[in-house]
Formats: sequence, C-alpha cells, structure tokens
Amino acid sequence: MIYIIYIIEVSHGQKKWISGIFEEQQAALKYYDAIPGDLKEYQSVTLTTSLSYPFYIVEEGPHFTYLDYYKDLEELLNHINIIEDQDHVYFNLYYIAKDYIPKKPGTDYMGILNHLHIDNHFLEHYKVQGRDLFTRNRMA
Repeated sequence: MIYIIYIIEVSHGQKKWISGIFEEQQAALKYYDAIPGDLKEYQSVTLTTSLSYPFYIVEEGPHFTYLDYYKDLEELLNHINIIEDQDHVYFNLYYIAKDYIPKKPGTDYMGILNHLHIDNHFLEHYKVQGRDLFTRNRMA
C-alpha cells in the first residue's frame, strides 16, 4: 500500500517551519485554505510517498529532512561528526505519530511537537541506552 503524507512547509526570509502535516488530502487542503493571505504566500504543500506514520523530521539549520522511522534515524545518529563544543546542537529531531494541525493555520507551533535537541549530552546517553532512550522520551 502506498501512503501519502501532505506536509505544508513555510519559507519566509530566514525563517522556515512546518505549519501542518496531514495523511488525508482533503484535510490538508481545508487547512491550507484556512491560512490567512499574509502567510499563505510563503506556504507550499509537499507530498511524499516515502513516509507513513510514525516518522521523524530532522531540522538542521533552515533544512528539513524526513526519515522513515527508526532505521534511518539510527544511521544518521551513528554518523554524526562529533565536535567538542558541548553547547552545539547538531539538529532538532521531531517525532510525528499523527497529523499535526496548529490552532492558528500557517503559524509556527513546531515547539508543541514532541522533539529532542540532539547535542553531545544526548549522544552520550544514546551510546549507553540506545533505542530505549527514544522510548523513554516518547519518540518511538
């Protein structure tokens, strides 16, 4: 079976965020139509056939990458080039288990999504706990 996920991405100057994620086309279109005009011009609907729930979003700088559940994530984590800066965040990781529909269409509410900041502290715990770390953080 082919799954389609509709992702509404926003790019406005230096800011980039995801304003909605939907499994059903009709829900995505209804949401997109509800986005105010001043925000709508920065929004675009992307669809992907390579994902199904649950999946991960990697936010690295102004870029988003979508990963098919744990196997791709494990590969990414095992190939991070470690730097000595303890405050450095390699990327933010979001866990998407169902549709994401912010209360105000088109706005940036990504902070409400279940997410982790992948830094050296996290990686140290990951080396010891492995996949269990994601379960404990409601990310699996």
